[in-house]
Amino acid sequence: MTDKPLPYRFAKQHHILLGLQREDAYEVYYTAQTAPSAIAELRRHYKMPLQLHLLDATQFSQRLADTYQLATD
Repeated sequence: MTDKPLPYRFAKQHHILLGLQREDAYEVYYTAQTAPSAIAELRRHYKMPLQLHLLDATQFSQRLADTYQLATD
């Protein structure tokens, strides 16, 4: 995970999560419901290439819960 995840509301609303920052790209997890504009916004904001990982709804919900549970611990 990143040191600072996306705001929960943005992540949940847009079905998108920021994962690890690699040397050359950020890992991004998204679903079929994610709008291309949400992905473009992350690319614009972080100014790095994105390594995209498509998840189904169940996988995304679990990763969302895990991400924000860790962020509050």
